[in-house]
This record gives sequence, C-alpha cells and structure tokens, in this order.
Amino acid sequence: MDNMSIDFKYKLHNSEDWLIKSITIEQYFDMSLIDGGVLDINSPPLHDDLVDYFDSERQKIYQISISIIDASSNAKLHFFKTFWNEQKNSLVERIDTIDECEQYHEWIISTELPSVLNQENSELTYQVMRFRKKENDIRCVYDVIGFIHNNSHGSPSDIVIEPRST
Repeated sequence: MDNMSIDFKYKLHNSEDWLIKSITIEQYFDMSLIDGGVLDINSPPLHDDLVDYFDSERQKIYQISISIIDASSNAKLHFFKTFWNEQKNSLVERIDTIDECEQYHEWIISTELPSVLNQENSELTYQVMRFRKKENDIRCVYDVIGFIHNNSHGSPSDIVIEPRST
C-alpha cells in the first residue's frame, strides 16, 4: 500500500481553477471488501460516485478527476467526470495504463430522462451508454434505459425497461 497514491482534482461552478483534495488509501477503498487483504488499483472503492468523497462542496462540483497510481506495478487508473444539468447528467472517461501504455479506455454517458418516458411510475428515469476504445475504433458496448425504483424498505433498485443491443 505504501506504493499507491490517490490524487483528486476538481472544479467548482463559476471557476476555472483546479482544486486539490488529499485522500488516503483507507478513505478511498472499501477495505472490508479487499479480497485476502491484497489491495490493487482495481479494488472496490468505498463510494460509486466520485463526488461522494466530498461533503460541503459536493453540489458545486462540475468537473472531477482522480488518479490512482501503483508505483510497484507502474499501473495508473484515471477517471475524469464532467457534470451538467445540476449533476443529473454526466460523462465519465476512464483510462487504465501500465508502463504509460493504454490498456483500457472507455466513456460512460449517464443522462436523466423526462419522467414522461415512464408513464406508470414517476421515479427517476435514465439512460446509460458505455463506449470502449480498441485500437483506433470507438464502439458503443452498452445502452440501456431504466429507472430507479425505491423499494418498500427504502433501498433503491435499478429496473431496466429498454435494453438495447449494440
């Protein structure tokens, strides 16, 4: 773990300046889910959304970036996320590298849709699309429309209403 570092950068609305947030490995990763105590850059994070690592500034963030670097394996995992529409929509770019060579590259677009698409339920309707880069080609590998249903015990569930083949 001593060979790993985590760097957050973010921008607030009405500012072009990048701000820095320091975070420890224990604050970023969900240590209870680390299999066999072996931590790597792909270990599960504590939060699914990068803005969930922020408190008071959370709603003001419109761009956020995180780099997780493992110096022992020369691996780097980088996420860059841009929000719009009051953080209801986002574009995430993920790039994984080893020895500065790109191993994986994808973009994820998440968009909240008007609730009229889901006539029988007024809950949050969304569309998520994932694009991956292989060599010089970019392909849509996932495209789904669904909604988030609040269960009777309070926890949310994703319900897919229109899966699309790509």
